[in-house]
Amino acid sequence: MIRFLRLAVFALVVFGAVPGWAQTDCSGVEPYVFVLLDSSGSMNHAPLCSLADLSLGNCTELCPTGDCWLPLDGDDPRSKWYLAKQALYQALEGAPGLRFGFGTYNTDELRVREKHWSYRADTAGPTVPGWGPFPAVGDREVFGAVWSCSSAVTDGGVGCTAANPADLSDAWERERMLQWPKAGRLFTTASTFFVRHAGVLYQVRYQPLFGGTLPVASVSVTVRLERCLTPTCSTRTLLASQVVSYSQPLEFVSWSLSVQRTEPAKDYFPNSVATHAVATNTCGGGEGNDDSPADSYLGYNLHRPTVTDPRGTHLSVGDRIPLDWEADHRVDVQQRLAPNLVLGESTPHFGTARYLRNAPNPTESFLRLQTELVRPIIAVGSTPLGGALRSFRTWYGGNGADLGWQGVAGALDPSWLCRSVVKLVLITDGDDTCGVDPCNEAAELYYRGVETHVVHFGAALEPGSKLPCIAYNGATGAPIEATHGPALEEALAGLFASFATP
Repeated sequence: MIRFLRLAVFALVVFGAVPGWAQTDCSGVEPYVFVLLDSSGSMNHAPLCSLADLSLGNCTELCPTGDCWLPLDGDDPRSKWYLAKQALYQALEGAPGLRFGFGTYNTDELRVREKHWSYRADTAGPTVPGWGPFPAVGDREVFGAVWSCSSAVTDGGVGCTAANPADLSDAWERERMLQWPKAGRLFTTASTFFVRHAGVLYQVRYQPLFGGTLPVASVSVTVRLERCLTPTCSTRTLLASQVVSYSQPLEFVSWSLSVQRTEPAKDYFPNSVATHAVATNTCGGGEGNDDSPADSYLGYNLHRPTVTDPRGTHLSVGDRIPLDWEADHRVDVQQRLAPNLVLGESTPHFGTARYLRNAPNPTESFLRLQTELVRPIIAVGSTPLGGALRSFRTWYGGNGADLGWQGVAGALDPSWLCRSVVKLVLITDGDDTCGVDPCNEAAELYYRGVETHVVHFGAALEPGSKLPCIAYNGATGAPIEATHGPALEEALAGLFASFATP
């Protein structure tokens, strides 16, 4: 009753009449559903995965803490980012008659500086006495643009100097050496690092055996293992020199939060060095359709151009896909999640790297798109839950004399009386990190006729989390918990089915 009265009062103020729901036949009218997808950097990590879920096949990467490191970051099919897009795509595939809108978080000056390739070692490297070959057959190593190796004596410098070698018996330190990119973008750069086993110091040097822009199907390097004869490794003796062959390249855009040995958020390199997807103003709320100058970086824009709608800017399609009584936008949202569908491909691809060129132009410091027709969403930055809800509210309900999308729909949508209560589905892996109170924003949206449904994906609910009050203030009770991909797809499919008109 309270909701009815609020909506009735709002309709009276804005449209000059109290809607007559009781006298309107709403059968067959498709409700409005807007999906707000968390596109923060933490989505590059793995979701929570217990032993029980692993044994049931609900996930493929054990991650008891949530937010576990993955070798391909957001391009890894086990990442929250990949799984969330896949689950939403599948839920939309079977969704009943609904009219969808879609949005993500703000990313000004979005750019990708490089991408890298993870190759599998098909042959063994030189044998370290008492340890075995390095690399071993089956190890995956990263090749591509080399980032600086620090001389620090902390974890951030492990393997970079003779004074701070990587202990092969320490799994984290050994993996750091495998993950450190080698050979350079043109596969011509020699790479040197230091390892230790049983107190003995070694220098390892990788020398690429061909030159050419990555990727190629297979590569080879000469791995030279030398035993250091002094603490600074200024004199050495050669133990072995072995040609190692690699294949099965997997491309990815690197994202790192910090150097950390343990989960959650374990990683091997500093954010400033290893994060190659970069944006500014990621606390700026939701991504809109009217900020193209801020979106571009040095004149190039990874965001989507806005297509102006003759009915007004609130119905224009750009980074935000609006609700629309003339289009259900279901396929448009799916193409946003899997951009390769725009090219006529039938199998959706939810990665990021494949949509970007393999190298920057000679005078540029960023990657352009493979084709301007196909633009991926890139997970990077903070989690502006409150700001994103506020951005949606401003677009939806307007500000001052601007009555927003709601004002346009109230005047032009012939079925407005049947679907003036909008469902907002917020998919997020965690709480706000930017400062705007999302609970207040959910309450404001509810006042304007928007129900906020919270789907918490891939993590355990933290003590003091504001997600419950977002759902409560949004008149939907409590967050829906979905710890893994199948659970997220099931939750979204269930929500969409519940929204459908009988």
